[in-house]
Amino acid sequence: MTKEKKMCLITTGDKFDSWRIIPYKDVLSVELFEDGNSITKAVRSSQIGSAALGGLLLGGVGAIVGGLSGKTKSSTTTNRIELRLIVNEVNNPLHDVIFLNVEAKKKDKLYIKSMQLARRWHGIIEVILKQTEDGKETTSKANEVKTHPKLSSVADEIKKLADLQSAGVLTLEEFQQQKAKLLSD
Repeated sequence: MTKEKKMCLITTGDKFDSWRIIPYKDVLSVELFEDGNSITKAVRSSQIGSAALGGLLLGGVGAIVGGLSGKTKSSTTTNRIELRLIVNEVNNPLHDVIFLNVEAKKKDKLYIKSMQLARRWHGIIEVILKQTEDGKETTSKANEVKTHPKLSSVADEIKKLADLQSAGVLTLEEFQQQKAKLLSD
């Protein structure tokens, strides 16, 4: 008997933190954003059919919009890197994971490490989507997600900072500065 794999999504807020357990099979898509612009996206293939049908029903509006947005803008700095999960939950389908929330030059260690970490997690979620789509959700030790000890301790420290900020000990600006410092080490 195979045990269903799940992930915990934690949301930290100004007044309280919340968490929810989501089965892997309920993750519908993952998308990586930089300053609000999508960089890469992975979607369950069963969802692609629905998107194609929606495009047919709308008469190709998506193609027109895509054709009109051909201009691109290049920047040497970034203010935000985030990963968005869409889960199969009507009341709360979006979960954003923020990896960078301060201005950083694209050549800086902070930006590079934040983007590497965001891309790594995008890849992990993409593998989860593929495995659950193919029915290959496995309990093999080789396929378990392992967290590097240093990344785990950095995450623990960021959680402690978030708790201090929630308690009013740190301002939002102080929290962001300390978080950036931890990620740049």
